[in-house]
Amino acid sequence: MNLQLFKSSQQKWNSNIKKYQFGTWSSILAITRLRH
Repeated sequence: MNLQLFKSSQQKWNSNIKKYQFGTWSSILAITRLRH
């Protein structure tokens, strides 16, 4: 496997994980706000 390709795909994967974590975190905050 090409090392450059692996690095770029790893960066995309990391950014997707950050977006997903931010989305779940904001949804959890929204749910807790709705309960209160």
